[in-house]
Formats: sequence, C-alpha cells, structure tokens
Amino acid sequence: MEHSRDCFASNWQLLKRNPELRKVLLAYGLQRATASLPDTFVLSVLRTKYWGYNMAAYASIMAIGINCVAILLGGPFGKISDRLDRRLAAGVVAVASFAPGWVLLVFGFTARGLWISTVVKVICAFGNTSNVMFALVSDATAVEDQDEAFGLAYASAHLIGLLMNGLPVLLVFTLKALPNNPVFFLALQWLMSILCLSVLSSLRLGQKGQETEKIQEADSQILTTGEAVNRDQEVEFDAGQSNSRSCNPLCMLMKQLLSPILLAARSPRLRRIIIATFLVRLSGSMTFDIGGQFFNQSLDLIQHGTDLDIVMVSVLEQIPGQLLSIPLSVITGHLAKSCGPLSLIRWMIPMCCVLMSAGALMAVVRHMWFIAVVTVCLNCAGMIHVPLMRLASGLAPPGRVGESLSAVGVAVEVASLLANGLVVGCNSVLINSGLFDPLWIYYPIGGLISLCALVPLAGTPPGGWGTESGEPMGQLLAIVYAHRAQAKWRRRIEYGVAQV
Repeated sequence: MEHSRDCFASNWQLLKRNPELRKVLLAYGLQRATASLPDTFVLSVLRTKYWGYNMAAYASIMAIGINCVAILLGGPFGKISDRLDRRLAAGVVAVASFAPGWVLLVFGFTARGLWISTVVKVICAFGNTSNVMFALVSDATAVEDQDEAFGLAYASAHLIGLLMNGLPVLLVFTLKALPNNPVFFLALQWLMSILCLSVLSSLRLGQKGQETEKIQEADSQILTTGEAVNRDQEVEFDAGQSNSRSCNPLCMLMKQLLSPILLAARSPRLRRIIIATFLVRLSGSMTFDIGGQFFNQSLDLIQHGTDLDIVMVSVLEQIPGQLLSIPLSVITGHLAKSCGPLSLIRWMIPMCCVLMSAGALMAVVRHMWFIAVVTVCLNCAGMIHVPLMRLASGLAPPGRVGESLSAVGVAVEVASLLANGLVVGCNSVLINSGLFDPLWIYYPIGGLISLCALVPLAGTPPGGWGTESGEPMGQLLAIVYAHRAQAKWRRRIEYGVAQV
C-alpha cells in the first residue's frame, strides 16, 4: 500500500514539474475517447444489424484497408511530424479520427451511411501509425520523467474513455434520463472534438523537445555494430538524404515510403523492439478482431439479441478494462522507471501469454458478465505497450523521435494486417468445421505468439541496449563507447590541425 502511495505521489509531482504534459494528456485522452464514441454506441449496432454473421469478416476487410493506408503513409507522416509543428500533425490525426462519426450525421443511420463511414475510416487512416501523441508526450516531458509520463498517457486515455463511455451508459441505459438516440452520441462527439482541438492549439512546448534531442544525441554514440556508433554513419545517412532530393519523383516517393524499414535496418536496438512490438500486437489484434462476433455468438445474440444486448456487449468490451487500466498504466510506468523498461518487458511477456489464453473460457462460461473478465485480462496484457513505447522513444536517433515511433506504428499496422488476413481466411473454415464454438481457438494461439516476443529481446544487441533501457550493462556500454567515439573524433581533429 505504501509503495502504491509513493507511485501516485511521484506521478503527481511529475505533472507539477511538466505543466504542458497535462495538456498533452488531456488532448490524447479526448482524441482516443471521442474517436471511439461512435464505434461503441452507433456503429456497433449498425454493423450487427446490416452485416450480421459477416460482421467479423467485413470488419477485418475494413481493417485491412486501414492497415494498407497506414503502412504506406506512416513513414512520411512521421517525418512530417519531426520537421513541422508536432501540434499541427496531432490536430490532423485527431480530425481524421473524428471524421467517420461526422459522416453519419450527413448520410444517416442506414446501410449506405455505414458503408460510407467505413470508406472514410479507411481513407483517414494515414496517421494511425504516426504515434504523434506519444511524440508530443516525449516533447513535453523532461527526460528523467518519461517512463512515468508514458504510463500516464495510457492512463489518461483510459480515464477519459471511461468517462465518455460510462456517462452515456448511466444517463441513457441505467437512469433513462436521455433517449437512446444515435444523434445524441454524435453531437457529444462533435463537442468533444472541438475541445480536443482547442487544447492542442494551446500547447507551448518551448525548449523541452530540444533538450530531449540533446540527451538522445549523446546516447547515439553507442555502437550499432561491433565498433562504435560515430558520426560517420550519420553523415552517410545525411548524404543519402541529400542524394534522395536529386532523384526523380518516383525514387523520392519510394525512399519516403520505405523510410521506416531503412531506419530499423540501421539500428539493431530499435529493430529488436519493433519485432517484439509486432509479435505482441499480432496476438492482440487477433483476439480483438474476433471478440465482437465471438461474444455475440457465444451468447446467441446475433439472431435473438436486442439492440440493448448488443450495445451492452460493446460496452462490456471497453469499460471494465478501461477502469482497471487507469491505475495499471500508472503503476506500469512507475515500474518501468524503477526497474528499467527492458527488464519489465521481459517479465510481462509470459504474463501476457496466460492472460490472453484466458479468453477461450468464454466458450464454456457463456454469461454476459464474463465478457468483463475477458476484457480485463486482455487490457492487463496490453499494459506491455507502456514500456515498449517508452523504450522505442528512448532509442530513437536524435531529432527523429516521430519517425522512430512511426516505424513502430508501421510494424503494429503490419501485425494488424496479418491478423485481419488470418481472421478473414480462417473464420469461415472454423465456423464450418463443426467444432464447438470454434472461435475460442484464437485466444491460446494469440498467447503463444506473444510469448515469442521474448526471442528478439533475449541477449544484447551490438553496442548494448543504451542508457534508456535501464540495464546496468547498457549504461556501462554507453559510457565506454561514448569515450571511444570522443577519442576518435579528437584524433581526427588533431590530424586535421596537423595537416593545416
């Protein structure tokens, strides 16, 4: 209990030391919650009503389109967020995430409106891989506070999401103080979107981002090969960027689209984090994509369920997990600061395997309340993304935090794309196989895939994990290689002076 009090007291002091971080957390929570509001209360009913037994397949096809757009445009958008105003990039991402709900106000709550909203959702997925809000968190926070700040970012998203989803449930479904009208939910989304954009426009980051980049530049002296990382590699890369400007437009376009892959190829540490994130996300996407149909099918709601039952399933998929995720995100960030994000990730991966596999029990229990249990387990497993995102931000080359987080985001979208393809290809086979409620099999398979994330994180990459990993060996290697790089540059300078 005393440790928990220290944890929350430490986070409170963090918010006092970083005033702009409070605005970023509010904007991030509003953006996530406002974008999900139509999905919970409007689109879930429309998809069940018009798509029926094809709901999971159609949703996966939609997600494949979203993945393709996000993968293609993730790298360029990450570079834009690094080179232009990060607040502007965040605002563009926010508006794009709100657009599918706004479309329903124009085209109505019909099958046509549902399909148009789906197409808009695919088109507006260009910023899904950017992780621009996490880059804002990094810019607005002192380096020593960033472990806990990333935990607070997830906590704020869950807290505001809980309020945005919980209050309508209380007023509409429990107290019946307001009618169950989809227009009410979309009007609420419109008001919250204006508030989110207003908060983003009020951000004043100052020199915080520059301070972060200076410390990252010092850490970049760690070697990414058997020798030391030095400025030669960065000069070569800059020369490659300069040469890309002289290429024809098609060549420049391909270089921009492939920039996340090129960045990962040049950094063994970042590459390992990307692979681990890919595996964790692949397992999570499989269970998420199948969840709605699996729950409705287990409870026999597709043919015999009411609109209220379907909405309650959607609510139970979110609210219990969000409620528990608020303190868990804060605690996870505090643990990442205490024991190092890399050690915490290695400890959490086996736990993710067990928690994901527990979802298969829904095929046996078959009660509405057990949806909340499965949701809590999956949200607890998702806490591993807190140290993963923090480590990806810390391992970014100087001045390229947005691009590095975009590379991680591209890996996440590739994992989602693969998971959606598996769901589309395997769903019909499983349903027609004659097995007892066969969709349960996705959960233990997802658990085993997440366990494989231990493989890329085992051992030490060339040059160590760096100071941001929190490992003593990484910090030692950072000091040794920094001194070696400094000595090498001193010799070069002395040689240049002697030649003159």
